[in-house]
Amino acid sequence: MRMDFVERRPENCLFAGDLFAVSLLAYETYGRLVGAEHIRLIEPMNQKLIAYYTSKDGGFRYVARKQGNPHYLEKKL
Repeated sequence: MRMDFVERRPENCLFAGDLFAVSLLAYETYGRLVGAEHIRLIEPMNQKLIAYYTSKDGGFRYVARKQGNPHYLEKKL
């Protein structure tokens, strides 16, 4: 499964600090239901986001661009 982006509305968002965790939980649950083996966060925008995503869940690993494929973070389910 691939997640192309996660967004939040910055002003007055009740779940601002939890949106990634909630989105990830939904993707993990759905992925397991459909038999997916991995979740990929496609083309994180910058190093700050890569550090954020990898710090929130130790299961993500960075995969560099290769042969025309984008870089991504991957987690085994």
